[in-house]
Amino acid sequence: MSLYVTLTQKGKPREVPTLFRLHEKEASPQDYEAFLSQAESKRVPSFEIAFPSSPENEGSFLPFLEALSLHLASKDVSVGILLNDPDFLKRNLKAILSLGVTVPSFGKEEKRGRQKEEPPFEEAILEGAPPNGKPLLHRHESKGKSPRAFHPSMGAPSASLSFVAQDVPYPPLEESFHQRLLKLLNESGKSNAEVYRRGGISRQVFSNILSNPDVIPTKPTVLCLIIGLELSYREAVKLLETAGYALSRSIRSDAIVSKYLKREVFDLMAINVELDEYGCPPLGWHPRDN
Repeated sequence: MSLYVTLTQKGKPREVPTLFRLHEKEASPQDYEAFLSQAESKRVPSFEIAFPSSPENEGSFLPFLEALSLHLASKDVSVGILLNDPDFLKRNLKAILSLGVTVPSFGKEEKRGRQKEEPPFEEAILEGAPPNGKPLLHRHESKGKSPRAFHPSMGAPSASLSFVAQDVPYPPLEESFHQRLLKLLNESGKSNAEVYRRGGISRQVFSNILSNPDVIPTKPTVLCLIIGLELSYREAVKLLETAGYALSRSIRSDAIVSKYLKREVFDLMAINVELDEYGCPPLGWHPRDN
């Protein structure tokens, strides 16, 4: 889950769909309700809203953002606000940060100031070097063949096969996501507040995850929990697996997060800065009620 404000960059595609674009008119704080209802009906876990950075919308931007922030505090969804004017962002930056909204570009200068020379990354997730010197992510293609699907022309399963299948018991279920999470929380020695604040998770969403054993959070929220718990890469992979997720070397955001987890760097701001540089949605945010 995250709520963030970032700048659009020409020639840099976004990894998240821009579902809605506000027209060059005064935007209403209630507009977000229509956006969220449409996104929920389409089962979209993350999307971005292009907000017109014109003087006419200066007065409506912060009320719109505040209304959205309050509504999303209890929702497990990632929403980004795209601006096209750096000056518009600068003028409103202090107010945006006061709402607890993530601004990845705000951390770029701080990151550069404290960035030390990094050790070579043994597993080449990031490969290649474009003219600007930034590494590109290599997208691996699967060489495996898809398994044959059942087709009526193949004939129905034999009676003996059906009989055997009925006699074979279901394999025992392994540890659930909820059980695994509670175990890791106890082993970490951290308080609940430490975990959800470090991971950028709202108190309401965190409480809902702990109190409902059947709730499976979205993948970004599980990654936030991993950062909040400061899990090793091995433990992170296990927790993701219990929720039905995995870290893929073919997904840009996964490759970036994997790099930090393998180095045991649990700096949410540093991770978000790099995610934003590649057009990926940042992780987590810090609503005011935290």
